[in-house]
Amino acid sequence: MRVDRRHLLLGAGLIGAGAAGLWLRPAAGEDGEIARGTLARMIPERIGPYRSSAAIGLVMPPESEVARTAYSDMLMRLYQPATGATIMMAAVAGADAGPGLGVHEPESCYPAAGFTFAPLGQVPLPAPLPQGAVARLSVAVRGNRRELILYWVRVGTHFPSDAMGQRVALLKDNLAGKVPATRLFRLSRLVPPGESDTAGIAQLTAFNRMLLASLSGSARHVLLGKS
Repeated sequence: MRVDRRHLLLGAGLIGAGAAGLWLRPAAGEDGEIARGTLARMIPERIGPYRSSAAIGLVMPPESEVARTAYSDMLMRLYQPATGATIMMAAVAGADAGPGLGVHEPESCYPAAGFTFAPLGQVPLPAPLPQGAVARLSVAVRGNRRELILYWVRVGTHFPSDAMGQRVALLKDNLAGKVPATRLFRLSRLVPPGESDTAGIAQLTAFNRMLLASLSGSARHVLLGKS
């Protein structure tokens, strides 16, 4: 098996820097852990033509000690328009001393629930997120259920586009003596038989834009960090 030298060098750097980080004793950031119920207060129940209702049918990781200790707060909701498809939302705030939010990411929790999972690409995130920040698009399929997923991750002030970017962002902050705040925000929508993915992607993208625009200043700070 051929091993890419760049990956070896990066891996060695991560290991060495991680060991150094143990001596730095990073301190938690000011917008890190939040109290249970904070996300429910911060994220509006009404967003444009959508109204929230109890969350039913959302795919989440199996109950375990790792899953429970990974987050300090979590919110799950359904958003229903007067007409059209319902949007499922999950927002997660990481715990400062937890194992990370990997268990809650779609590429982990959907396969754990029996779905096949495939990335579809990325879409740019609007202001007030930093230029270059992107959301990831994916599709999960189980039997006749096809679900489109749009999600983004924040690590401190970074919005990484992939898992390696998340590890690098975490490492940078640890080496600077900080435990960065971590957030995961996921939207998804079922695709009816015969419908293309295009309409669903457009709806998820538009809803994400409306939700971000609807946040108060304090909610933006909790969810998005300092602008």
